Amino acid sequence: MNLLRATTPRNKKQLVHGRKMFDCRAILLATVLIAWVGVAHSQTKPQPNNESGTLSAQQGSAQPTPSPNSLSQEQVTKAVEDGIDAAAKEYETRHPSPPPDNSGWWFNFWLVVFTGGLVAVGASQCYLILWTLRATEKAANAAVDSAKTAEKGMLTLEIPYLYPFVRQHGFITNVSQRSGQLAVTSFDFGNEFIKYYFRNFGRTPAEITEVQSILLPSMGMPNPWPATDRNLNRLSGYIVAADGGESPDFPYAFNKGMFDNYSQGKFNPDTHMFWFLGTVRYNDVFENEYIRGFCLAYSPMTNNFYPVGGDGYNYRRKTKAAGQEA
Repeated sequence: MNLLRATTPRNKKQLVHGRKMFDCRAILLATVLIAWVGVAHSQTKPQPNNESGTLSAQQGSAQPTPSPNSLSQEQVTKAVEDGIDAAAKEYETRHPSPPPDNSGWWFNFWLVVFTGGLVAVGASQCYLILWTLRATEKAANAAVDSAKTAEKGMLTLEIPYLYPFVRQHGFITNVSQRSGQLAVTSFDFGNEFIKYYFRNFGRTPAEITEVQSILLPSMGMPNPWPATDRNLNRLSGYIVAADGGESPDFPYAFNKGMFDNYSQGKFNPDTHMFWFLGTVRYNDVFENEYIRGFCLAYSPMTNNFYPVGGDGYNYRRKTKAAGQEA
């Protein structure tokens, strides 16, 4: 394609003249060669034998001798070649070769430059597309995280947040003879050994639907109270108002049989403590269900209960969404 583009009408005319000169030279050279072959053949052709030797001698003596000015075959051939060369030189002198045409080279050069530019533009567009996709993905992830944070903050502030407090108890304390400090020395057993309630620190009211609790004497901290996602002892009518509202009192019965069973007859007031732990299940105004775990320890020095334990004891977990079957 480049050769066809580079061939102009002037070049075509020159090519035609060159071909004609070549054809003339070839024809002339072929003619000389044919003539030379014919001469050589005639010179080497044998003469017929005559019966009489005299006649042969006469005929041989009768042949004309070559002229001193006659040209040999080599001279004729050389003269023809010299003439052809002279004619070719005269043609080249009258028709000089045109300067080289570099238009095809420049065309290829700019084609390469243009193709390289297209490749660079395509690569830059691919990079911009990838960068845009990554930026969009980061923005989307940031929006999702922001929405989750806002939802968590809103739920933390708006949903009910219950925690238990002991209003009264049946522990009797005196100074221990061994340690010289206050310790539990006796009990006021009964069906209302402990009275406790729940305070709502959230911004929306709550409805308590289940309460589980236990009082354990132990030298060390007992295991957390096991909780389930199903309500095993449903209550109704226990509404806790928002913004510091308090629930009705819940009684906890404790008698000597329970005390002996839990302590296994090994209670030591100087080494044992009492732990009050359990769970409370409640609904918010949207019928979402939550469960709150708690753990309180009794201190004879202050005669009060205080929260202890980490997230394994004191937690809040959503157990059912609105409209979900229990």
